[in-house]
Amino acid sequence: MRGTEQRNRSTRSGRQHLDVVICGELTKLVGVEGSQQYLAGRRLGRQRRACLYEEVGQLAHGADRTWKPREGGRLDQYLAQGGRLFVLFNAYSVSKETGLEKILAKWGVEVGHNTIKDLQNSSSGTQGVDIIVTDFSTHAIVNPLLGSEIDLIRPRSIGKFNNPTPAADAPRVDELANTGPNAVALSVNDPNPQPRKFPLMVAVEKSAPKGVITERGSTRIVVVGDSIFLANVPIQSVANRDFAGYAVNWLLERTQLLEALGPRPIIEYKLVMTRKQLQQAEWLLLAALPLLRGLGSSQGVALFDAFYRSGALVFGGGHVVLPLLRSAFVAPGWVSDDAFLAGYGAAQAIPGPLFTFAAYLGAVAEPSPHGVAGAALGLIGIFLPGMLILVGALPFWETLRARAGAQAAMRGVNAAVVGILGGAFYDPVWTSTVKSTGDFGVALIGFVLLIAWRAPPLLVVVIGALAGVALAQTHFS
Repeated sequence: MRGTEQRNRSTRSGRQHLDVVICGELTKLVGVEGSQQYLAGRRLGRQRRACLYEEVGQLAHGADRTWKPREGGRLDQYLAQGGRLFVLFNAYSVSKETGLEKILAKWGVEVGHNTIKDLQNSSSGTQGVDIIVTDFSTHAIVNPLLGSEIDLIRPRSIGKFNNPTPAADAPRVDELANTGPNAVALSVNDPNPQPRKFPLMVAVEKSAPKGVITERGSTRIVVVGDSIFLANVPIQSVANRDFAGYAVNWLLERTQLLEALGPRPIIEYKLVMTRKQLQQAEWLLLAALPLLRGLGSSQGVALFDAFYRSGALVFGGGHVVLPLLRSAFVAPGWVSDDAFLAGYGAAQAIPGPLFTFAAYLGAVAEPSPHGVAGAALGLIGIFLPGMLILVGALPFWETLRARAGAQAAMRGVNAAVVGILGGAFYDPVWTSTVKSTGDFGVALIGFVLLIAWRAPPLLVVVIGALAGVALAQTHFS
């Protein structure tokens, strides 16, 4: 993000600080982390348009510090002169008054002493640690985020005070983003929270009174209920970095960088699901696809179901999938037995997993779709079950594999897989290809070359192909 830089550094006491550098118009950037706040800006250079260094937050849990009246007075004076303020609250300071709440209340901003949970818009499932924000208002900061998302971590509610009779010179407060309609506010003062929509960030602007010239122009403030979303790793998530850039550009009145940026075209899609949702999707697909196929659905659904079932039920390696694919494609007449074995041989001759054999079957299958569309359908269908299982089980796999019962079960499964591989080798490979003494001789030569002489697999494939051609010519002569 041009104009801002975030980095972590250690102090002599070993505590971590979050540093921010703002290049451009002199701007104050305030952060609230672990009940610590700092406003210690200094200009680098003598020119007014210079870089301002701000130490905006001390990442120290259990600290107990609030804004002193003198510091608050300096901030009030700065804002009255057309200052620019970027405030980042978070859940660590929710249990006490920091002093910033009263200062912001003068500008029409209400900071909630709560943390917001929105399970319907969270990537962490029932834990609700984060909120995926997609409900944006109409404002220069968030207009470019149309179709994007911001991922906030345990945010506090940040909204505007409802004043039915605002003063004529009252600042304009715009709520920038909201939760979904079923979010709840967790607070010690409200043991029975009711679900509703909560604002999470605001932008404040107040022009100087008519005829009065301030040092910096109009006052602008951006307040967000979370600061962790702009830390080193979370800032890379979804549109977090983009929001920070737009907020800073708006604070500095860089209108050319905002007006020239309309809604961005969506070039990347991300599907965020919890482990439970992944498991539900896997079993739903496994159960629903055969039902749709039985109800006479499209041929594409039947083709996808064949690949998905083969990928979901296989265990022990690519060769075990052969009997499943053969029964799914050869038995109904979608692919001939000769074409099936030819594709298997080709898949063995080239690098890569045997599951890519599904692309060949999808391309040559008789029912539509086939060709490129069928190949893509085959690859997605056969790899999708494994990916769903991987993502769903990976977080607790290390714990599971350490259990004695799980280890015993895996040893038993591995032993069974040896038998399954032997069965897959016999049918369909052996029964369909070794039909004469010559065929057996070619297979034996290939086995000796691979096992005893350690010949390159490509050389064995070439020798086997030449031997097969020779046997065919002998058979037809």
